[in-house]
Amino acid sequence: MVYYKINMSPKRLRLAKPQPQIRLATSSDLLPVAQLEGRISIAKYPNPALGITAEDLRSIEFGPERAAKYQQRFLDNQAGRLWVVEDRGELVAFAAATQGEYEQWLRKLYVEEAYQRQGLGSQLLDQVLKWFGPAKDIIANVASYDVESIQYFRHRGFVERDMRPSDETVLPNGKILPEVLMILVAPIKHSAQDR
Repeated sequence: MVYYKINMSPKRLRLAKPQPQIRLATSSDLLPVAQLEGRISIAKYPNPALGITAEDLRSIEFGPERAAKYQQRFLDNQAGRLWVVEDRGELVAFAAATQGEYEQWLRKLYVEEAYQRQGLGSQLLDQVLKWFGPAKDIIANVASYDVESIQYFRHRGFVERDMRPSDETVLPNGKILPEVLMILVAPIKHSAQDR
């Protein structure tokens, strides 16, 4: 019998850092999702040139009402999905999507700042794209002044099409948060039409 000695000195022993896990959301995730969206929105979307302040964004309800809306739109609705990313029990990112008759919508894609540029947004988007399949166009709305997100979606194959209708982007105080529609054209639908 041969025995092997394993060097377990503290200098050599390194525990692997647990990787954040993507999973479908449950009802208990919805309030933390709404709160995460609020924190990120308040930090990311003020725009002095447009007169949009952090206070304007704080006026949006990012609590129980939004969580209830997400329950209806993404969990109780077969045409909706909500994925979350947890790291050591803390919610750090999420994506929400809905399928329509003619197109599919990436409704939300938020990643906590400390977790950005680590591939979590791409992993979430890959989950959404897998669920959608390639048969219909995919639409995402992005703040028109969020250059970083627009560049990210361009990198992933989305193209800018139109400004989003302003009636959907009115803040509680009446200010408009301008958004642009980013579209990923369905390869199957268009390749069949090209024949």
